[in-house]
Amino acid sequence: MPQPKHKKRRSRKRPGAGARPAAPPPAAAGGAAAPPAARGVPSVKAPREEAPKPLWHPVPVTELLILAGLVLAVVGLVTRNAALIGGGLVLVMASSLELAAREHAAGYRSHSALLAGVAALAVGAGGGFGLAGLGVDVPVWAAIAVAVVVFAGAFAVLRRAFRRRSGGLSFRV
Repeated sequence: MPQPKHKKRRSRKRPGAGARPAAPPPAAAGGAAAPPAARGVPSVKAPREEAPKPLWHPVPVTELLILAGLVLAVVGLVTRNAALIGGGLVLVMASSLELAAREHAAGYRSHSALLAGVAALAVGAGGGFGLAGLGVDVPVWAAIAVAVVVFAGAFAVLRRAFRRRSGGLSFRV
């Protein structure tokens, strides 16, 4: 049986051509479409309004501590005082770590690597110095291996927690 030379042409009419097209979704106030967060879809761009508020909200304690730490560190550099430099850096690091932990726990911004790095540093340095203080000699490779394992485990746990809080996103900017 010979094959037909031409395929059967389809009609160009769309089904329901006489029907009206679907109306666009209603616009939010101001004439713009609703942002993805309002529609229930998490956005990679974290709006400023979603930033977690600290317990001391009206008073900018975190920012003031960072400023005080910077001033202490600069004064320590000018006067060549190691205690002031160290104290200033500790203030800056502690208040920055608090801010990172608060933003991460709220699902606002992911700080998984930073927080896991702090945990690994604390375990690696603490274990090395703590055991050395007890008279136990810990090889450097062992301290590094433990720190790497702690980093990997903490990173996985922190990333999973952030995904739960942020609606499935692994990072936000």
